[in-house]
Amino acid sequence: MPQSPVGRRQALAITLGAAAASALPSPADAADHPARPRQITAYADSLHPGGFLLANHYTEGRLLKIPLHDPAAISAVPLDSPIIGSDGIALRANGSLLAVCNHLAVAAGQEACVEIRPANARWTGTVSVRRTAWPVPIPTDIALTPYGGYVVSGRADVLFGGGTANDFVLQRL
Repeated sequence: MPQSPVGRRQALAITLGAAAASALPSPADAADHPARPRQITAYADSLHPGGFLLANHYTEGRLLKIPLHDPAAISAVPLDSPIIGSDGIALRANGSLLAVCNHLAVAAGQEACVEIRPANARWTGTVSVRRTAWPVPIPTDIALTPYGGYVVSGRADVLFGGGTANDFVLQRL
């Protein structure tokens, strides 16, 4: 019997060459290190069975499609509206993607749960985005379980502000 992937989040790191890195915004020190490869870290819960990874760009609100057989062929997925502040993402069995957004590191972000529906199974057409305001401050991740989706708000604002927090909120979608 296959084991459930719930609770076993696996990070995938993809190193991009110069051509693929041009699809991404340049870091502030790009002029000092023009030949340095760029790296994207994404999680296996955004790995599409069609052989590509979906990764979000937090500050620009872009969704990136990275073919596993050719990571240099990275491309931006056309969205009908950006998903600025998108933090945690998870691919659902029906092919849609859920994301939680926050304003932790970008003023244009807002607390929301976002459903991203592809135009087709290959994520090649314009993708529709449906945003629902989230009542708990700074949601940072989403987990899909056999019992539904859960959003975690782990008090990242307090932690990044130098404080400590002993609590978090886990809320069902």
